[in-house]
Amino acid sequence: MAEGDPVTLMFVMEYDHPDEPGQTCKTTWYDTFRVVDGMIVEHWDPATIE
Repeated sequence: MAEGDPVTLMFVMEYDHPDEPGQTCKTTWYDTFRVVDGMIVEHWDPATIE
């Protein structure tokens, strides 16, 4: 998805379920980039640093 400078990529990721061995869970992830003259100059995502 793109509009102007920002471009957002969205996708589904599947992980092993942390509480149920043998099961999986899905989540939606995104990355947003600001593109200027064809180059990425900024990046955002929902990751947190612990």
